[in-house]
Amino acid sequence: MSIATVTSLRRRHGDYLAHSDHVSDLATTIFTETLEVHGVSPRYVPLLQAGSLLHNVGLAEDATLHHVRGRDIVALEGLRGYSDEERAAVACLVMFHRKRVRPDDEPLFQSLGKDLRAVTLRLAAILRVADGLDYCGTHLAQIARVSGRNRATVSITDSYDDVGVDVARANKKADLWREVVGTPLRVETTERSVALLRPPALPGDTLAEAGGIALRVYCAHMTAAISGAGTFAGITARHDARVAIRRFRAVLRMNRRIWTPGAMDDVRDRLAEVCDAMGVARDAELALDWLRSVREEAPERVRESLAGIEHGIERTRRIGLAATARGVRDGTFQATIDQAADWADREANSPERLRSRSARTLFEETPRLLRRHARSIMRFDGTIVVSDVERIHELRRRCRRMRYAVEAGYTALGPGRRRLNRRLKAVQDALGDVHDADVHASLLPEAIDGETDRWLRERCAAERDIAWKHFRKAWPKLKRALRTSALRWVSSAV
Repeated sequence: MSIATVTSLRRRHGDYLAHSDHVSDLATTIFTETLEVHGVSPRYVPLLQAGSLLHNVGLAEDATLHHVRGRDIVALEGLRGYSDEERAAVACLVMFHRKRVRPDDEPLFQSLGKDLRAVTLRLAAILRVADGLDYCGTHLAQIARVSGRNRATVSITDSYDDVGVDVARANKKADLWREVVGTPLRVETTERSVALLRPPALPGDTLAEAGGIALRVYCAHMTAAISGAGTFAGITARHDARVAIRRFRAVLRMNRRIWTPGAMDDVRDRLAEVCDAMGVARDAELALDWLRSVREEAPERVRESLAGIEHGIERTRRIGLAATARGVRDGTFQATIDQAADWADREANSPERLRSRSARTLFEETPRLLRRHARSIMRFDGTIVVSDVERIHELRRRCRRMRYAVEAGYTALGPGRRRLNRRLKAVQDALGDVHDADVHASLLPEAIDGETDRWLRERCAAERDIAWKHFRKAWPKLKRALRTSALRWVSSAV
């Protein structure tokens, strides 16, 4: 399944509305953050995205019955890369996004298999809520948080005039959710934004249950991002896909003791290959952003040489992007993510895969896990120096892993969790800037005039010094958070 064929169909029928793009983003967020409520596998995210992007494709030709016209467009003109059944499911999503849903009266819906009919109705329920959230067409509704396991509460940031109208419409269109999911869904406003991407595991969940929840959430984020990762404009998608892959692999690593040895090795290694494949283009993009920013401050005599360096990095970016596009187009990347989704849905809680430790609860095990992370980080105290590139990179990795562990066990932690996460991120970001300065210096070609080489190296060194000062400022705060945090189970570790 490719986002390109969806875009092509929208263009042919004059659907240039930003509304559909915004609804797709909202629907994807609701899907991923309510996985444990609706129970649909992450592998169906592309169908939801296609239906969201195409739900108004018939508007320009028939405003009154655009849901009917849109259904016919999708069903009759087709979507390259989608099977006949997937295309019919997308057409049903377009049909069901508006008016009262009567699935028994829709022949396309009746042609679907029993399992896909159930999935399609749940996806339509999500799409209807997302569409209601942009009822006024301002594209300003932003989901601040989603909470609940037995019921879902979607909180929208109260930051624009029409938010009350959008929220009321979304609540009205939650009728299908209540009918097919069987639990309430409420949309409300909030003044406070809480970061998403925290798996909704509960303190009393076993490690196997909590691990499965986290893996499914990150699978949904991978699937949501991967379809757009092979395009020139897919910079954010490439970043989001790589972050989701890293989080998924981190969950596998932190829970490796609950599964039989080697149970997840193939999934972990294949995901690493996908992440690395996208990394070539992503690293080049970051380097280009840096070069373009410094060129504005460079002396006039240096700018011409910088343009030549940019050209070389742009060529590397295009090569990496072509490889990424092939992986997206031929389905290799999605097949790997589907394998990960299957592992999360089936293998993660399979009795044959689980060891006795898997019965421990998240509340019992999270302190032990974070103590181990805290000890590994504190071993760097007093031993890390500005010239030690490898240890700087390793400390950064360990801070990132502990951040992921805090987020995976967030509901089982005490009141110091947010402060600890902020401290970890501050150190990770500072060391990331140190690492970036080293990478920028390594990108300089050998065939470069002396003045440009000297100016760029001085610039890299200055940026590295600033980043190191930020680290020196953030490191004591992290140590205090690890030693004196309200998270008592951390303070006993160091």
